[in-house]
Amino acid sequence: MALFHPRKVSRLRAWLDARRGVKAGRPLPAYLADKLAVAQRQAPRVGAPPYALAIQSDGSVLRVPPSVEPPDPITLPLDTDLRIKRGAAAAEELRRRGAAACEEIARCEGEVRALGVERHELGDRERAFIQTHPVVGRLSRLVWGLRLAFVVLSAGEVAALSVLFADWFGLDIARADVICRHPVEAFGVLVAATGVFMASVMLALKALDLDHPRAALAAGATLLVGGVGLGWMRGAQILESGWQQAAIFMAVTVALPIAAAAMKRRAAQASTVLGAWRKLEREARELGRRMALTERRHQTAERQLAAVVAEYRKDYMEARAVEARVRHAWLRWLQATEASLAEHRLAYLARLARAKVPRAEATALVKTASLLMLVVLAAGACAEAHAHEDSQVHAILLCDRSSSAAEFSCSANTVLGAGRWWAEEAALGGSFEVWLIGDGIDIPRLVSETYPEHFRPPVSESKRAWRQAFEARLGERGGTLPTNTGSAIAEALWRVSRRLNEAGRGRKVLILASDLRQVTPGAWDFERHVPRPAEFLGWLRRMDLMLEIRAGVEFTVCGFHSETPAGTSRSTAASYHRTRALWEQVFTTWGVKARIGEDCLSSAAPGSE
Repeated sequence: MALFHPRKVSRLRAWLDARRGVKAGRPLPAYLADKLAVAQRQAPRVGAPPYALAIQSDGSVLRVPPSVEPPDPITLPLDTDLRIKRGAAAAEELRRRGAAACEEIARCEGEVRALGVERHELGDRERAFIQTHPVVGRLSRLVWGLRLAFVVLSAGEVAALSVLFADWFGLDIARADVICRHPVEAFGVLVAATGVFMASVMLALKALDLDHPRAALAAGATLLVGGVGLGWMRGAQILESGWQQAAIFMAVTVALPIAAAAMKRRAAQASTVLGAWRKLEREARELGRRMALTERRHQTAERQLAAVVAEYRKDYMEARAVEARVRHAWLRWLQATEASLAEHRLAYLARLARAKVPRAEATALVKTASLLMLVVLAAGACAEAHAHEDSQVHAILLCDRSSSAAEFSCSANTVLGAGRWWAEEAALGGSFEVWLIGDGIDIPRLVSETYPEHFRPPVSESKRAWRQAFEARLGERGGTLPTNTGSAIAEALWRVSRRLNEAGRGRKVLILASDLRQVTPGAWDFERHVPRPAEFLGWLRRMDLMLEIRAGVEFTVCGFHSETPAGTSRSTAASYHRTRALWEQVFTTWGVKARIGEDCLSSAAPGSE
């Protein structure tokens, strides 16, 4: 796993290099500087190191600030990441789009506030109008009623005057063909009657205008004189009529124009009031249309600004991820180099102290002892490497998040408990992975952690900080566990067993947190029917899903419960025992010694008996 990462120099290699350095007479600072220069060839090629290593006169290695000064983030433009990735033109275009969207949003907000003030003023005007004219809803009916009454009254009076003038002109209106025989006289009678009535109505309108009393008095007198004359003429047409009929005709002749004038005046006033109300309604509709248009512009500008912000955020997150990877690579190299320099320094000092001791001439015994020491050191280095690899712990948690097992078999506490157990056991390295069971062999991996090979001094504090960060990451991933991901258990076991076989040397643990209710679309559904072991094993052989777990793998099955969650088929004791017997037979056929239990957080370590 760490094959291509920087590694600390071995003790044997440091001893051999120190032997050559002491023989060559190289001082310790110069010797360590040469080793640091050689290590520089494997340093990362991108990014700036978080710190640098300086060789002191006594051969000690100190951490100093890097020689490359990072730029001040305050002086950098906000779109630096965008400019580095896409170029200045694209960054400027995106900045211009964002500025235009912000200006449009500010302009729309100002227009909305102004339109709100206009709507408030329009509402005040409407309330004042309603208080002044409480019958606004009936104005339209009143106007049309007055106009219809005026037309009817005018038609009747014009017809009566036409009869009067026809008699004076000598036309016999009783004849049906009088208009055809005397069209000019008939038209003249109609024009005269209409003109007289219109003049009477105009005089009546003047008489009703009390703002000008003199003109009203003169118009009233003229209307009265004309009405008396026309009434007398109507009375004269009736033979043997007295003064009573003449007085009635005079009163009617005067009253009808006055009534028509009053209707016309009232209709005009009502029409004026109705027109003012309709003007307010038109203003309200226009104001609503403008507000809707402004709101649509505001929403469009907000969407454009959100798109610009999303692009900025995407580039920023990608840049931060790249910086994190570069910093991690630099830290690994610096820590490995620092440990190597410390190993070289110890070997050099030990070799130098040995060289200062007075010795006799080299004899065969001394040469033999040196050779034996080299062999012992080489064997110790190899044994240490093999012991380190054999002490590693590689654990895989296979999590069943189906509807029947989500919170009973593999909850967030299960993931956290398994991770804590692995962190306690993997004292010399290893890996920990969490896989989610799906509908087939293509299953997602939720967690992938590797135990650090080295901890910075002080080791206990660094290890405690790593444990806290690791548990925090597990808790965060456990809080986002999906549900109803499927329950193809045999397919998932086949997938992770291959993954576990590919792991390096060391202890290997496989934890299956499931209720063992196999659900393969189109094949099996253990919630409804549990098949016979022979039938299920035959299907596994046909689908080539037989496990090939190597000897020594610790296999634990937990979360096997008899609960009936909501939305699942009812569990019974018979189905529970049949399911357990089936999987025990399957595990036996696979050659796997499995321990099936319900509690995944028991005190016993996973994989132990």
